[in-house]
Amino acid sequence: MMKLTSILFLVFLSSCTPFAKIFFGYRDPKPEDKKSLTKYLNRKNISAENILVLTDSLNYYRRIKEIKDFPEIRVFNKSGELIFYRDTLGTCSAPAYEFTTAICRYANSIPNHAKTVMLESKNLMTLDNTPKEISADGNYDYYVFIYWARFLGRLNKTKTRVWEENLKNVKDCKVLVYKVNMDWQKKWDEKK
Repeated sequence: MMKLTSILFLVFLSSCTPFAKIFFGYRDPKPEDKKSLTKYLNRKNISAENILVLTDSLNYYRRIKEIKDFPEIRVFNKSGELIFYRDTLGTCSAPAYEFTTAICRYANSIPNHAKTVMLESKNLMTLDNTPKEISADGNYDYYVFIYWARFLGRLNKTKTRVWEENLKNVKDCKVLVYKVNMDWQKKWDEKK
């Protein structure tokens, strides 16, 4: 027992990556496509209906710089302006659990007028390569983008799936949800 404890302690001190891979099911990122993502989501009981990906690798790198940690949500109000559901200095996405269950009560959140749902969706497309620009047309009270990646393992089940289910079960307002996949896409390597 002492040997096992010592080994685990040394592994943990040397790097948290092996620990995270075991505990959370992280894996090394690899290129994905429609078939691999759909198969993965079906296996995890996560809806594959509303998946978006970035159009190319350049936009992927831009979005990675903007959204540093994921799974993460970005929320836009009825006017299409970004609203903040948590302290912007914090990196923990735990407040998203509460926010996604009570989103309708956040009507008075202070918006960021410079970031709009139209800009957020500008470089997104469906898994079938159809561009998906979204405008705030007044049909929804909130537009929510859930950023996730397959290589994050268990976090997709404990965060992405839960957040989406919470948002689909709200009764007092209308919410449109998209899941933006942040895995590298095979089609980017195939383009000339």
